Amino acid sequence: IWLDQFSKTIIFDEKPADFIMLIDITQRKNIEKKLHDERDLIYALLDNHPDFIYFKDSRARFQHISKRFCDFFGRKMEEIIGKTDLELFPEELAKQTHAEDLDIIQTGMPLINKEETTGDTWVLTTKMPWLNKKGNIKGLFGISRDITKFKKVEQNLKESVEKFRTITEQSFLGIAIMQDNIIKYLNNQLANIFGYTVEEIMNWEVGGFLNVIHPEDREMVANQARKKQLGESDSLDQYQFRGIKKNGDAIWLEIYSKSINYNGKPADFATIHDITDGKIFEQKLLESEEKYRSLFDNSPVGIGLSTIEGKAIDSNDALVELTGYSVEDLNKIGTPSIYVDPNVRSKILKALQEEGKLHDYEVELRRKDNSEFFGSVSFDLIELGGKKIIQTSLRDITKSKNAEQELIKLNKLKSELLRRTSHELKTPLVSIKGFSDLLLELHREKLDDYVASTLNEIRSGCLRLETLISDILKTAELESGTIKAKKTKEDLTFLIKLCVDELKGLSALRNQTIHLEIKEPLFTQIEKEEIHQVISNILSNAIKYTPPFGFIEIKSVIQNGSIIVSIKDNGMGFTEEEKDRIFKPFGKIERYGQGMDIVSEGSGLGLYISKQIIELHNGKIWVESQGRNKGSTFYISLPII
Repeated sequence: IWLDQFSKTIIFDEKPADFIMLIDITQRKNIEKKLHDERDLIYALLDNHPDFIYFKDSRARFQHISKRFCDFFGRKMEEIIGKTDLELFPEELAKQTHAEDLDIIQTGMPLINKEETTGDTWVLTTKMPWLNKKGNIKGLFGISRDITKFKKVEQNLKESVEKFRTITEQSFLGIAIMQDNIIKYLNNQLANIFGYTVEEIMNWEVGGFLNVIHPEDREMVANQARKKQLGESDSLDQYQFRGIKKNGDAIWLEIYSKSINYNGKPADFATIHDITDGKIFEQKLLESEEKYRSLFDNSPVGIGLSTIEGKAIDSNDALVELTGYSVEDLNKIGTPSIYVDPNVRSKILKALQEEGKLHDYEVELRRKDNSEFFGSVSFDLIELGGKKIIQTSLRDITKSKNAEQELIKLNKLKSELLRRTSHELKTPLVSIKGFSDLLLELHREKLDDYVASTLNEIRSGCLRLETLISDILKTAELESGTIKAKKTKEDLTFLIKLCVDELKGLSALRNQTIHLEIKEPLFTQIEKEEIHQVISNILSNAIKYTPPFGFIEIKSVIQNGSIIVSIKDNGMGFTEEEKDRIFKPFGKIERYGQGMDIVSEGSGLGLYISKQIIELHNGKIWVESQGRNKGSTFYISLPII
């Protein structure tokens, strides 16, 4: 027991004595101990509780606070005790919380689970009236919990849900979550794949999804869906099956599925892709491969496949027949061995690397029996099985090559015959023309008009024949392949203007306008006399075949390292067939009887000679025309050297 002792010295029986009074205070001590224990418990709670705990008096001044409260706000306990929120916190926040405190103290109405934020920190607060023993309000106490982590998790979860919905709704894949054979979620794309609305599918009964599976695939899909929903390990993650759209059309689908936990239970998360187009393409590709194989095997042209390194992969019967080599034979000797010239293969590979193809390449080849032949070969760099390979097509052109050589010999013989014949004709022609000129100049007064007219006709005929012989000799010279252009640096602009001046009289007689739009100067390497002949020939043709009062325009441009001169007229024009003909020997187009005032004389060799001269300069010549009576434009392209 606990006793409380009071003692006092007194006189008892005339002697000093000690007056002692003992009071049993055991009950009070027990109460005090209980209060002390409760206080220790409260302070232990205040010091160790992770929440912010505080007590405020009737004027909303802090009376007790937890250690966590001090730590969070970075203040000592003595700095907080006795002060209100107005003295401790930012004004805007303090006014709000202080008003709340006073309202609770005055009304006794608690504040339960209020979420509020301070900067990046979220706090969940509950405030209750603090009552004395009589039940009167003497203040308030509050508990605030830092819920920042929970809010971030909540926010992340919310964002994840939003991202999931955004991704699924924008995905080109159909997405669904299935649980207990019921579709719990699907995106619009999946509904579109089957031709239904999302609402229609969500209203399907248990197992209703099987109605959109092709009957022949239904059992397999149902079995896999069951395994995924149960989380069984032997289920397939990916497979293909056929579906049935709302309109009855059959479609091919590819599914990727995974077992997941959805609302605390196993579920099947599936992404579905419509591969109908791919299947159709796959079928067409298969058919194409079969057709290619059929063409490959049955083609009369020799076809082979090989690696870039020279290893033979495949060859058809025609190639084996042409060369005598099988695939095994070629791999033993190496494909380069088939070429008579061992350097040819490196040239072919270079062309393939630069262009990816090389067509109609003429090369001398060696058969298995060592006989040689000429082949026209086309090479294409193609991709097969993810690797670059060479597809080769071979034709035996030995006969045509021999015929070509024979033709070259005949052309040379023809050129030589023309040259000699022309020379033989030239000698008597000079005599005839000379004597005609002599008679007309020295004896004109002795001749009557008929004889003089006849001599003039003879003279004109000699001039035409002289021009023809000159053109024939020029043609023979060019066709011989023995001449080379003697190039010097010349101004093409000057040459064009010279030709215009020389032919100005002819164009003036026909009342034609010649317009020049050429750059100055245009220097390049040419044989001046030859190019002069070309320009004069084309310009004189434009004048002759353009009716009186016509228009001729000469322009020049520099393009891709070349000078391009164009001579345009609004004369007779050409048909497509005529455009192919005019650059050939004697390709003259007769214009008689068309009601046009034109000059049609000429040998028919002028444009052929012009083409040979331009090609001798590594240039090009061509004509463009929209058709008869729509004019024409001749183009001459010469490299800038």
